[in-house]
Amino acid sequence: VDVAKLAGVSPGTVSKVLNNKGYVSEYTREKVLKAVSELGYKHKASKKNFTQAHRKVCILFNVINDSILGNPMYGEIMQGVEECLSQYKYQIIFKSLSGDYKKDVNIIYELTEDPMLNGILYTGYNPDDHELVIYLKNLDIPIVFIDNDKWDYDLNCIVNDDLKGSFEMVSKLIEYGHREIAFIGGPLTHISLKKRHDGYVKALEKAGIKLKKSLIEIIHSDRFSNEGAEAVQHLLKNNKPTAIFAANDELAIGAMNQLIKMGYKIPDDISIAGFDGIDMGLHVIPALSSVYINKKEMGKAAAMRLYQLMNNMMTTPVKIIMSIKVIIKDSVKKINEEN
Repeated sequence: VDVAKLAGVSPGTVSKVLNNKGYVSEYTREKVLKAVSELGYKHKASKKNFTQAHRKVCILFNVINDSILGNPMYGEIMQGVEECLSQYKYQIIFKSLSGDYKKDVNIIYELTEDPMLNGILYTGYNPDDHELVIYLKNLDIPIVFIDNDKWDYDLNCIVNDDLKGSFEMVSKLIEYGHREIAFIGGPLTHISLKKRHDGYVKALEKAGIKLKKSLIEIIHSDRFSNEGAEAVQHLLKNNKPTAIFAANDELAIGAMNQLIKMGYKIPDDISIAGFDGIDMGLHVIPALSSVYINKKEMGKAAAMRLYQLMNNMMTTPVKIIMSIKVIIKDSVKKINEEN
C-alpha cells in the first residue's frame, strides 16, 4: 500500500508491475519501480502460476435503465467481441454500471484491483457520463468505447457512420417520391442519435424540401418500442406523412405496430424505415426497411483494437467508423410525386 501511495497508483497496479502480469504503461511501471526502490520494498513473488487463461477483459455496460440489456443490437456486438478475444484466451467478464458516479467509480476501482484485468470495453449510453469518462481515461488500463463516440476525449472508439446512414435512407425515401417524411428519434443528447437526426435534416435540405418541425418527434428516453407507439400517435394528430424514418429499428417497429392497430396499411398508407438492421425487423410483417450495420464486425473491431492496446501495438488513439448499407424491404413503397 505504501508503494501505491508513493507512486500515485492503485494497489492493483503495483501488483501488476511486481508480478509482471496485465497491462501497465511504461510511464506507470517506472513510477512503481522507482517507489519500490525508494522504499526498499522487497517483493515476494506469487507462487500462483498465472496462465493466459487467467487474463481478463471486462465489458462495462453503462445502463441508466435495464432496456440496453434486452437490446438485440448489443447481443450481436458481444458475439463479435467473444469471437475475437476467445482466440487469444481472454476471459470475458461483464459488469453493469448504474449511472451513479460514486457507485460506478467503486465498481470500476474494484475491477482494476484485479491484477489479471488487462482491458475494458465500454458500451451503453448515459448523457451524464462526463466525469466517469474522465475517470476512466485517467486509469492506467486500455479502454475502447463501442457505439459511443468519445473521440472528443482523445479515446479509442468504434462507431457507426450514423450521419451518412440516415442521409442515405431519407434520400432513398425522397427518390421513391416521398416529400412528407416524418422523423422519430432521440434523445438528442446521444451523439449517435443526434447524427441520425442531422442526416434526416441534411437529406431534406439537399432535396430542397422545407423542414417541418411538426413532422419531427423527439423522444426523451430509450424505451424505444413504447416511445415509437406514443410518438406516432402524437405525430398523426396534425400531420399526414407518407413516410416515417425512425432513428432505430425498435422505434420503427413500435410505430409500425401502433399504425396497424390504428387501421393503417404499411406501406400502402405510410412507409416506414428504421436504423440498425436488427433481426427482429426481418420477422415483422411487412419486413422492415433499415440502415444495416454489421454489429458483429463492430464487436470484432472493438475487441481487436483493445487487443492491440493491451499488447502495446498502435497505442495512439483511433476512431474507427463502421460502414453502413441501406436495404429497402416491404415496409417502403414508391409513390407518385403528386401524392
